[in-house]
Amino acid sequence: MTTPDKRGWGTVDAVRVASIRRPDGVTIPMNVALLELVGMLLDLTELAGYDLIPGQCWGYAKRKVADTNVWSTHAWGVAVDLNAPSNWRGGPGNIPHHVVDLWEDHGFVWGGTWAHTDPMHFEFGGNPSDAARITARLRAFLGGPGTAPTPRQEEDEIMRMIIDKRS
Repeated sequence: MTTPDKRGWGTVDAVRVASIRRPDGVTIPMNVALLELVGMLLDLTELAGYDLIPGQCWGYAKRKVADTNVWSTHAWGVAVDLNAPSNWRGGPGNIPHHVVDLWEDHGFVWGGTWAHTDPMHFEFGGNPSDAARITARLRAFLGGPGTAPTPRQEEDEIMRMIIDKRS
């Protein structure tokens, strides 16, 4: 997978960040282009029965990947860690498959299938335009304001996501 700068997210020094603050106390700083999408996915995650714990969910952090000189996707604010202490790197994690599917269906890549598993980690695999389109689609589905994409745009997006997963 390519790094966020290669997908149009700019440099780590130019990231615009704001925080999602949920009524249950979960607060996650994110790239502003993903705030609404991640907020909706967090709500749907809870509705799906996976309780998010305040202080254990993370987002933006200007840091490198552990033991490397490579910027983490967290440095662009395009990655989320859910209930980190229960889903540590190298472990099996406890995030249900239907929750993983929810995030993957909305453009995120899950770290739970990597060679060195990172089951807490979800990172957005597209560019800012993809984020806007997926956000509008989910907002429309949930009944909020916005315009849903045409069926052809949906097909194109699904095919692109399948190709990206293979890359």
